[in-house]
Amino acid sequence: MQRLLIFVFVDSVFLHRWWRCHRRAERSFFVAGRQFHICARCTGIFIGYATSPFLIPWRESALYLFPIALMCMGLDGVTQNLGWRNSNNPLRLATGFAFGFTFLPFIIHIVERMSVGY
Repeated sequence: MQRLLIFVFVDSVFLHRWWRCHRRAERSFFVAGRQFHICARCTGIFIGYATSPFLIPWRESALYLFPIALMCMGLDGVTQNLGWRNSNNPLRLATGFAFGFTFLPFIIHIVERMSVGY
């Protein structure tokens, strides 16, 4: 598992060059003493995007789940940036994952609805 994490999140040229993230050490995960190229929230989003095809058969539920996930991620980030509270990496990972996991099925469902003339 450690080798996979290093391959995907530490040695990945794609993540390093193309995924725009602040990469702050205190908001990132480490494996074998090496920092991920993306923060905990972006790690969750990335994993969510990668696993979101599993939700496509239930994409109608994403119509309701995605706005909730977006709100949770937004509230976590905004309240943290305003200094109202401190977030933590597991929460950042979870809210990012929820957003990423529901995003693609939500978009597919919206496009399908637009194409049939709802």
